Amino acid sequence: MTDLNFGFASFHVDNCRSKGDHNDSDWLTVTVTNGQTVFPTQTALIGPNLHAGDQIAPVAVGPFAIDETQLVTATFAVVNLSHTDDDEQAKKVEGIALAIGGGIAALSGGVLAVAGEIEEDLAAKVGAAFLGVVGGVLGTMGGIIGLGSSDPNCDGEVLTRVLTFLPGQLQAPRFVGPTTETAKSPHECGNDPHTTVTYGITFVRHKPHF
Repeated sequence: MTDLNFGFASFHVDNCRSKGDHNDSDWLTVTVTNGQTVFPTQTALIGPNLHAGDQIAPVAVGPFAIDETQLVTATFAVVNLSHTDDDEQAKKVEGIALAIGGGIAALSGGVLAVAGEIEEDLAAKVGAAFLGVVGGVLGTMGGIIGLGSSDPNCDGEVLTRVLTFLPGQLQAPRFVGPTTETAKSPHECGNDPHTTVTYGITFVRHKPHF
C-alpha cells in the first residue's frame, strides 16, 4: 500500500464559466477506486475568486491508501458555485460529492470485483460509465438560469475527467497533461469554460511543481 494524493499539479483558468467579468468559485471533487474499494469522495476549494488568466497553486486531496497491483480509477470534477452564497458552497459541494461517490459505488461493484483480470478496453468502459455518473449528478444542479439578468446563475460543471490505471500501471509520482478541459455552459453565461490543467498523483509528502 502507498499513501497518495490526487489533484492538480497546475490549474490555469483560460476563461471562466461565469459571464463577462464575474468571478468563478471553483471546487474540486475526487472519487478514487482501488480494486473493489471505493473511497469516500473528497473535496477542496480551488479558488473563491477566479478570473480568466489566473494560475492556481497545486491543489490535491488525500491521502488514499493505494495498492498499485489493482485497478485504480480517479474521477475528477470541478464545479463553479459562485452564484451560491459563500456560507452554502461547502455544504452544496459536499452534497455533490456524496451523490457522485454514491453513484460510482452503486455502479462499480460488479466491475471492480474482476479488477485482477481487467483489460484496457474494459477500463475504458469503466471510465465512460463513471463520466456518465458525474454528468447525471451535475446535470441536476444547475438551477434556473437568470434569463435577461446581468448576473445569471452560472453554477455548474467546469471540467470532468476520469483517469484509469490498469494493475501495475500507476507508478507515483504521475503527472498527466497539460490538457485543456471544457464543459458546456448555458449561452446566457457567455463562453464555455476552458481550463488548462496537469493532473498530479503524488506521494503524500511530495510537493508538485509546475
